[in-house]
Amino acid sequence: MRKMKRSLAVTVFATALLASCVSKKKYVALEGELDDTRSNLQKTRVEKEEIEKKYAAIEERVADYNAKINSLRSSNDEKLEMNDVTAMSNNTKERMRKTISKMDPSELEGVETLEDSINAAISYNLKNEITEGKDGDDVDITVDKTVVMINVSDKLLFRSGSYRLSNEAQPLLKKLAEVINSEPSMEVMVEGHTDDRTMVEDSWLEDNWDLSVRRATAVVRQLQDKYEVDGEKLIAAGRSSYSPLVENTSKENMA
Repeated sequence: MRKMKRSLAVTVFATALLASCVSKKKYVALEGELDDTRSNLQKTRVEKEEIEKKYAAIEERVADYNAKINSLRSSNDEKLEMNDVTAMSNNTKERMRKTISKMDPSELEGVETLEDSINAAISYNLKNEITEGKDGDDVDITVDKTVVMINVSDKLLFRSGSYRLSNEAQPLLKKLAEVINSEPSMEVMVEGHTDDRTMVEDSWLEDNWDLSVRRATAVVRQLQDKYEVDGEKLIAAGRSSYSPLVENTSKENMA
């Protein structure tokens, strides 16, 4: 009986010893894999840091290039503007001086630079061309760089509360069409305006928005259909009563 117990004890001990040896091998193997993983992770971190440094350097270079490009563009724009003015021939300057000498002093208020003088001369000549030397009090022209604003009193175009063009409007529209057609790159926005009086009850017009837009489209259609202005150059818009030159506090102001 004792002998059997000893034998059994030895067997159990031997089995435990064998199991312990197998677990250690696996542990060693796993430890090796862990070391490899740590090594690869460290290598990846180093590579990531190097890539981030390279990317940051590239971003900095791109920012420098963009700054240089913007600086060159700004410099070139300034040079072009200066060249546009300085490239004026003496004959052109002399014609401009003659034009300015004909102008009323009130029309030269605020004219300080050469560019201001050029714009004032353009406005004066354009106004004379459009009004054909007639009373031009109802036509006001201003020039701001590449934008020409032509404000026309409604009494030259429409009767009160109407969007039907009057016969008196035709000479003005004809001249406007000639100016527009003379410049292929010109784009024209026609804005209709009204005073702030409400529409007559049961009127076929809904409101001042309706009237202002119809006035603009009436002018646009006339320029296109009668005076052969390319429709692609025209834009119709309405401002209702929301952009008055003066407050609508009197009949004269409303005009």
